[in-house]
Amino acid sequence: GNFTYRGAYALIGTKGGPALAEQVLKDGDGIAAASAHVEVEESDPTASKPLCPARSANPPVKGWMSGGQFQLDAGCRYSLFESTGAAKCLANSWMVVIGGSNTVLMTIRLANMLAPDAILPIRDGATMGIFSVIDVIIKDGVKVYGKAFQFDDCSALQHSEECRSKIFSAVAE
Repeated sequence: GNFTYRGAYALIGTKGGPALAEQVLKDGDGIAAASAHVEVEESDPTASKPLCPARSANPPVKGWMSGGQFQLDAGCRYSLFESTGAAKCLANSWMVVIGGSNTVLMTIRLANMLAPDAILPIRDGATMGIFSVIDVIIKDGVKVYGKAFQFDDCSALQHSEECRSKIFSAVAE
């Protein structure tokens, strides 16, 4: 059959504002194209807020989500790092992270941000649902050592001497 195009229309503007550029073409006159210079507002509304006192005894953590951004009640923001900035900040440091399943996930994410595929949960046995200890050494963006340990008879809620001894022995290798 015969296939024909209808008219073409292109518009650049902002919601509730005037058209900055517009083009209307009749049937068969081609593809409409509009071009305009548009000032884009800062995409992160928190960027202009002051930095939170992260090294205080009680750093601000309460807030709400708005437009995909976490807004702190304190009216401040935390400095966020890309992988190169995080690597520079953590260079030549030793970090111990203690916590439950969310902490295991955060540790995996941090290690993989610093060195791609540093920890793969299934490959490395870094899993949820059991008390886990993740031991990883990253140097210059490369994992040079990594091991995960699980302890059936330990819990993040119980700090027995037996569990402490197992953890210390595992990471002392």
